[in-house]
Amino acid sequence: MPWRRRTWMTLAALSAMGAAGVATAAVLLAPAGPVADLLRAGAAIQFMHSMATLACATVVQIGGLRARHAPGFFLTGIVLLPGAIYAKAAGAPPAVWLVAAAGIAAAAVGWITLAAATLGVDPSPGEDALQGQRPARRPGQALAAE
Repeated sequence: MPWRRRTWMTLAALSAMGAAGVATAAVLLAPAGPVADLLRAGAAIQFMHSMATLACATVVQIGGLRARHAPGFFLTGIVLLPGAIYAKAAGAPPAVWLVAAAGIAAAAVGWITLAAATLGVDPSPGEDALQGQRPARRPGQALAAE
């Protein structure tokens, strides 16, 4: 399967749906306590990174082309970090936190990649006007009459 925007957006949407399902199950099915808390925490982290993955499409669309590299890190982080949290809720041994650490690292690289990609986003012409600044004159562009 080729790694296209449609692919990672679909995976992100499915991940968000899964996170909503886990959060619902934690509230409706799990008794109050540490297991329910772990499920809710995992679902929140999964949902947050699913939305970040979807946001990458917007950043790419407005000129931050490097954002296309972030979804792979976010999706890897989603599998590893919430996956480890869910495994711990199911009774996995403490060594599962090593997997969680790898998920944290992957998600952090995703956030750094997304933040760096925003440096490639140019403000729209209307943005300058909203901030009371004159848009920069491009080479060869005539000066506007005042």
